Amino acid sequence: MADELKLTDDYEAETFWTTFRHGFCHSAMPLKRGWKIKNLPKVRLAAEYSHLPQFSTLKSGEEVLLLAPWKFIRYVMDIYRHDLSLLTQHPDAPLMGIHLFKT
Repeated sequence: MADELKLTDDYEAETFWTTFRHGFCHSAMPLKRGWKIKNLPKVRLAAEYSHLPQFSTLKSGEEVLLLAPWKFIRYVMDIYRHDLSLLTQHPDAPLMGIHLFKT
């Protein structure tokens, strides 16, 4: 994930994963605090941001995570469109039973 999203280090990867995966996927909003990272950055979502998560620091010293959500979704979906085996190659993949049918 970190390579695909061009994240610079383990901290950015863990922060993004905690904020978005645990936040949006479990509570439909970014998390403010994580178990390992107590104070997560504030999130700013806007169309003018990149499809890749960008970490930034405000003049106040506050860390923010910037992302264009629809661009991000299209980016991730394109990864799977170009390689459907990504949905089935992991033994714990929840979509292992999916088959591509051409019409």
